[in-house]
Amino acid sequence: MPLQNHCLYVLLNDLHTGRYHWAFYIPELVPTNTYAPALSLPHPTYHHAAGMRKGDIYHVTNYLATQPWTRELGILLPKSSFDSDATLVLAVKIADFSSEGGLGRHSWNRRRLIQCLEKIGVGENYLYGDPPDVFSCTTWAQEVVRRLSSWEEMGGEGPALECPSPAEWQQEILDWAVEASAQCAGVVGEVVIKESTKCAVWKSRPDGAAKK
Repeated sequence: MPLQNHCLYVLLNDLHTGRYHWAFYIPELVPTNTYAPALSLPHPTYHHAAGMRKGDIYHVTNYLATQPWTRELGILLPKSSFDSDATLVLAVKIADFSSEGGLGRHSWNRRRLIQCLEKIGVGENYLYGDPPDVFSCTTWAQEVVRRLSSWEEMGGEGPALECPSPAEWQQEILDWAVEASAQCAGVVGEVVIKESTKCAVWKSRPDGAAKK
């Protein structure tokens, strides 16, 4: 399952403390004739990120508790990060926007995503999640999916995602992350790629009208 353009992913880095760093990612793939074989640990869910040249990261960070929480939106992630990061263990596709206008840098969907992220409060004063918990990149990620799936939050043009239970969405990914960490944490360039069964792009009706 290779990474795809116009899709929204969540990336998990193993922090080696029983916790993971969560970040949303939109890849930009450039066709290449360069052959990049898989590195190690042959397994049907293992894929070397061949052909990826760049992409954008959307996340919150406190730099391992050394600074106050801050959001970083649209940070460039080059191919070298996938090739050299031994902590990145999992990439999960949560929505494919290719039939809904795409996720290009200047697309309507990208603007809606950024606008939603900019409205989510960041810092220790904010409790997110189900049930609400102290602020972290984990609770923030769940809040992002909740808002992107909400008519109330996204307005009359409709949600961006269909996710009935952001808590179940997150648990599914955490279960995969534990498995991925056991198999490839510390292995440079190996990333398990999955597709969420709990979340998908919200689709308008064929006639273009919004659905509720």
